[in-house]
Amino acid sequence: MDVVIIWKQRTKFIDTKVKRISPYEPKAIFDEKFQMKTAIDWDNIRGKFAKKQSILSVFTEDRSRLLGEADFDLGKYANDPKA
Repeated sequence: MDVVIIWKQRTKFIDTKVKRISPYEPKAIFDEKFQMKTAIDWDNIRGKFAKKQSILSVFTEDRSRLLGEADFDLGKYANDPKA
């Protein structure tokens, strides 16, 4: 089965190259760099960046089946000096 990762933010999305998984090779390693232009709002009252939700989804290559997904907050990483 061929799989792809899609990073989605509201109406924008980007994807990775397709990787193959099988019973003999049950994992795919995506050693790629995601880059998407975005704006993260600054919260003057709280003195930090506001939340900016994103979703990483794993689909079959034809995008007919969602295999898994994870959400994350870009604002959290923008506020982390170690990130």
